[in-house]
Amino acid sequence: MLIGQDFDKIEWDVLGLHLLEPNAFFGDMLIAIVGFYFAYKTASLKKNTPFFSFWKLAFISFGFTFITGGFGHLFFHYWGVPGKYLGWYVGIFTPYFIEQATLSLIQHTKQKKFLILLSKIKFIIAVIGTSLMILFMDLESDPTRGMSIVTPHIIIGLVFCLGYLGYIYSKRIHRSFTYMWISVITILPSAIFQSQKINFFQWFDRNDVSHLLIIIGMFFYFACIKAYSKVVID
Repeated sequence: MLIGQDFDKIEWDVLGLHLLEPNAFFGDMLIAIVGFYFAYKTASLKKNTPFFSFWKLAFISFGFTFITGGFGHLFFHYWGVPGKYLGWYVGIFTPYFIEQATLSLIQHTKQKKFLILLSKIKFIIAVIGTSLMILFMDLESDPTRGMSIVTPHIIIGLVFCLGYLGYIYSKRIHRSFTYMWISVITILPSAIFQSQKINFFQWFDRNDVSHLLIIIGMFFYFACIKAYSKVVID
């Protein structure tokens, strides 16, 4: 175990290519597969309300976010920091779709419109902020700074919509929303692993722990969606 610093990044030479962080790539691909699978399963529920439609988009966004992120890791020696740009931008969509899904269930019309508007404004700020960061910040020395806009955008959206609203909905709408706030509790430890740089092994580092927790969280998401679909009438 290594705490407070990272293991050397794994180099991988295959088919004449000098690749980087294959463990991160495989973890990202696994999340992408799970995301697309749950998008398919959500679509198969055949519910046409905004809640289910936005969740389907959220799972699709999960898939594309981690596909682009995975290749950004793998081909870093060839693409450099610009190879990560697309993943950062696509990643902005996922919490936005989740926010729109959960906010669609608010019953108070004025409150609902206000919070949906705030979600849209937050989304625009994240896009503009990420663009300004790419244009004016030195990301070559520390590419992880590229997530400095996306990460708060994700945390704020998920903690409020899945944590707070998930708890409220579990009391007022259906007990299945308990899975939503449990998913937040499940994923939050990844922040500790990331901030404290807690790495178990070189092939299973802090990023891999985060990947595992995200996948578990996604199972909780779909558990809520599937259970709730049984009591919803289109």
